[in-house]
Amino acid sequence: MSLIKFENFEVDTLNEDGSLWDGSGDAWFIPKQIAEALSASNPRKYANELIRKNFERFEGFSVGCKLRSTDGKSYDTNIINENGLYIFLMASNLPQAISFQRQVSEMIKKIRKDKIQVFKSIPQNYKEAVAALLGQLEENDKLQEEIQEQKPKVQIYHRMIDAESNQTFNEVAKSLKIGRNKMLKILRDKKFLMWNNLPYQKYLESNHFFVREVTKNGKNFTQTLVTAKGLDLLGRLFISSKEVIKV
Repeated sequence: MSLIKFENFEVDTLNEDGSLWDGSGDAWFIPKQIAEALSASNPRKYANELIRKNFERFEGFSVGCKLRSTDGKSYDTNIINENGLYIFLMASNLPQAISFQRQVSEMIKKIRKDKIQVFKSIPQNYKEAVAALLGQLEENDKLQEEIQEQKPKVQIYHRMIDAESNQTFNEVAKSLKIGRNKMLKILRDKKFLMWNNLPYQKYLESNHFFVREVTKNGKNFTQTLVTAKGLDLLGRLFISSKEVIKV
């Protein structure tokens, strides 16, 4: 992947080990490619001569590594980092050097600000490509397992929301496949309900619960119902908790 393009030339941007640059550390460059971008008549000779004449200035900014050539073979190649690149361009007498330096500086700055996406792991050979494919398949399998695991819970949630607007605690517990008493205890512990299973005032005012007077066998008592808004809240609360709901 070549990140730097200048005057119809592409300059590879590398890590210190010769792999494609991941955008984290220093970017490294091949001097011959820089000379080509600057339109040197004999790029290899020009780059070698420039570095030889300024050897002390490049000390610490140049390393050797093996790079794969177009013929498929790997060759020992000297590469220079960003400081070495700027030294190369400042020492160059070619007219394009200043323009190239500005473009490279701006490009690297944008990459480090994440304005340009740098792909960190591109397979370099068949073995790496197969490993990457297997890794992707494994991730897909895990995703499918998670989907299947959550599917029953999602179905329960939708059944609750599709039901009639107000439901009793018995109906809600049945939909959630959890014991009524256990559900009420959790709601009390989480401060949705008071000790007598009546909702706190703020949940009444927010229309999560509705309290009505009911007469049964000649006796009056209060009954708490869960509204559609409350069903949505409880559905998300219980379905997201593996400890509470088991399907």
